[in-house]
Amino acid sequence: MTLKLVEVADLVWRNARETRFGESIMWEPSTFLTNWWDDAERRKTRPGKGQSGWYWFVAKISYQELAGTTRPSSLPDKGCNFRATADSNTEVLGRQALCEADPEGRLVVYNGHEKRVDARVRSHFSLSDNNHKTGAMGITHYKEFCRTEWLVRTFTSDQVNLFDSEVSRQIGLLVNSKTGRCAVESAWRTAFGWPVLCKQ
Repeated sequence: MTLKLVEVADLVWRNARETRFGESIMWEPSTFLTNWWDDAERRKTRPGKGQSGWYWFVAKISYQELAGTTRPSSLPDKGCNFRATADSNTEVLGRQALCEADPEGRLVVYNGHEKRVDARVRSHFSLSDNNHKTGAMGITHYKEFCRTEWLVRTFTSDQVNLFDSEVSRQIGLLVNSKTGRCAVESAWRTAFGWPVLCKQ
């Protein structure tokens, strides 16, 4: 049985690992580095090291809070201006096309795919000036959100064996192909809405 892309998107979302961060008086610089993952609970939820896959950043945050932010002076050029991006997406797409918060008030603010998910997640958290290749959120530059409850959800290629052999083979082909990852990312957005901080 071959699954439709939207079914694959739902399946990987429902089976994603989930790791909490934030909810502290300041950002912990080691977040998503090797030593940070050494905690026994975090090791269980760590994305497969060097594995390809999909990821989602979720925060207990409102659209009003995002609209009230100012661009941090420390944010590198490739960093995400939360307010400008949220405003632009709301204007262009309309609120009905954006992700809705879950019953606990958590909102998927960003999702993506990457050949090395663990490295990409770290880049979104701690974007530095020497990252000139691709844009990222740069969460640590937004000091007002360090007390916010954040989650990162990941589904990586080491998880494809969770399913029966035919589904595992299909997801394995998709997750290990840039075209396949893009297709599932787009299907997820079609099913669940556009994350407000995604530019493309």
